[in-house]
Amino acid sequence: MPKKNDSDAPIRAEAMNYITAGRQPIPIHHINRVRTLVKNECCNYSTGKCIFLDEGEEHACPQVSAENICCEWFSDALLPLDAVLKAEIFNNGGKSISVILKKCAVCGKTLTSNTNKAKYCPTCALFKNSICVP
Repeated sequence: MPKKNDSDAPIRAEAMNYITAGRQPIPIHHINRVRTLVKNECCNYSTGKCIFLDEGEEHACPQVSAENICCEWFSDALLPLDAVLKAEIFNNGGKSISVILKKCAVCGKTLTSNTNKAKYCPTCALFKNSICVP
């Protein structure tokens, strides 16, 4: 049997470390929302498989079947798309948090803030700050 070319082993190991980083538990009543977010928004998700982990053989998406945040890509890129879900997951096990959920004054997206002063989501805030006012 021919020996497998392991020149990509360091890259695969780094990818696996990236995928299995978080470990923040997901409340049981939010697991379906997490799965829906992964299936609808993840660029690495394809028919139940994770393209990012593909090393010549298919790997199931670890986040779809997990009860905690085990994919750093999910945590960094997908979870911010649903600010309410993110705030509820990182609610420190049910303890009260000082995050305020508001609607952006421009686009209407839900945004999280630590103060009552926030009016804009990060995208609209950047756009608003880039407009030169004489």
